[in-house]
Amino acid sequence: MNNNQNISSKVVNTLVKLGCKNACISPGARNSCLAINLGKKINSYNLLDERAAGYMALGIAKYTNSPVIINCTSGTALANLFPSIIEARMSEIPMIILTADRPKEMINIGENQTIYQKEIFGEYVLDYQGIDATTLDIENIINSIYHKSIGITTNKDLHEKGPVHINVHLDEPNINQKIESDLNIVFNKIKPMHSNSDVEINDFKKPLIICGQSNLKNKQDIIFSLSERFNIPILTDISSNINSHPNKISYYDTFISNIKPDTIFRFGKKPISKKLNALIKEHSKKTYLVRDQKNFNDDAINLISYNQLSNFIDKSTINIDEQWINSIKRKESISISKIDDLIDKSKSLNEYSLAYHFLNQVENKSNIFIGNSIIIRAFNLLLKNTKNKDINIFSNRGASGIDGNIATSVGMAISSNSNHNYLILGDQAFMHDIGSLNILQDQSINLTIIIINNSGGGIFDYLPISNDDNMKSYKKFIRLDHNYTFNKIINAYGISYKKVDSLSDFNLSSYKSNAIIEVKIDRNESLNFYQKMIN
Repeated sequence: MNNNQNISSKVVNTLVKLGCKNACISPGARNSCLAINLGKKINSYNLLDERAAGYMALGIAKYTNSPVIINCTSGTALANLFPSIIEARMSEIPMIILTADRPKEMINIGENQTIYQKEIFGEYVLDYQGIDATTLDIENIINSIYHKSIGITTNKDLHEKGPVHINVHLDEPNINQKIESDLNIVFNKIKPMHSNSDVEINDFKKPLIICGQSNLKNKQDIIFSLSERFNIPILTDISSNINSHPNKISYYDTFISNIKPDTIFRFGKKPISKKLNALIKEHSKKTYLVRDQKNFNDDAINLISYNQLSNFIDKSTINIDEQWINSIKRKESISISKIDDLIDKSKSLNEYSLAYHFLNQVENKSNIFIGNSIIIRAFNLLLKNTKNKDINIFSNRGASGIDGNIATSVGMAISSNSNHNYLILGDQAFMHDIGSLNILQDQSINLTIIIINNSGGGIFDYLPISNDDNMKSYKKFIRLDHNYTFNKIINAYGISYKKVDSLSDFNLSSYKSNAIIEVKIDRNESLNFYQKMIN
């Protein structure tokens, strides 16, 4: 039994033994062990939206007058519980908020989907307890916090009922596979250099430039200068908005595992690509994070300022030939030919082929908001070197939540002077923010929404949690399968609707602004297509 299973079992078994009979669960990867444990042992209701889950739990607790468990994943997921928690606190309704979190060592260093979950609900919970693999006597901790929820404490003068918060720190979401715990990882502290001092970077022959999840458009001149001075390939995250340069490498996720750099220059926050992050981690001692003193947290070892980098470019005597960059461009060329051929021959309609055709068809000067999960990864993987096409990419990657995408993209559209504004999101992200459709009734908003409907949380099929021996539990508590199409609710809001059933039907120029396009795809076909691309 791995750490996730061990901790989850102790927490859930103790709560069940104490008398918890009902749970409202919102699916996610980080909380998967907790969710499946709950689903197998007590009455469990599965709700996509954490806000709805919170209020449903409130209703059950009101009726039964006993604590109801609310379970969700990390990031903005638990923030969506706040309104129901406030109501429970003010109404003295017992609830057990059971949230999943990253390991403590992963917090405040720029890791994905990581926020400050400790005591996030403040005075609106009666107690907070954080639990991880090092926590002793978990059962007694759970026992104590449960009894506080129902108003039984050592202080006999205090009999207030209300919500309590148990925050469980878990490592990578793995159910069946035995994994090595990363709880003992010690990250190096950043040692900022003085911006006026020269930086010493040893001789290198195989450098890379990696542009991560920050809008770096205003820094592209110095990035390009660095690349041109030393013949350095540029690997860009889609969120960086570094769209075009002769040294920019496309489709790098398909071959990055075969690249062995000796020096990395990093710009911006960590990239979306797991393979690229693994490469950075492997070569951390020879990675230089370039940023000015307006800091964001990161686990980088070497930090240099833009001024130091500029001086280095001007003064360095390092010279490398083009053999390194040409070898990577040959790999890129092979991948481009492979993927172009794959899409051309298969005619498969999936997240990746749609991203490919969208990026080929999108108009110059477009603003594109991309939802999280598979969607942003597909676009990131297939973003070509967009020569002669200036596009702006937006996303909510601070905490990588799937909530609020429609409202955020509307804000983008009404702030823009562009005639071409797009939102591309998945079905679950659409359902999370469906109430924001009322904003689109304002005909002055210039926004086209594309829903990629794979009938549930398709991204979980890419993770080890999909290998659960009990596939029924996986589908019910994690993937949240459904057969919905959205034409009726979209029409109810008075918004133009079109359904796309094939790649040949997808024609971006024919879609009106202030319209919604639903693309129905087969998640199994998507996974197979992805595997063909990367193998």
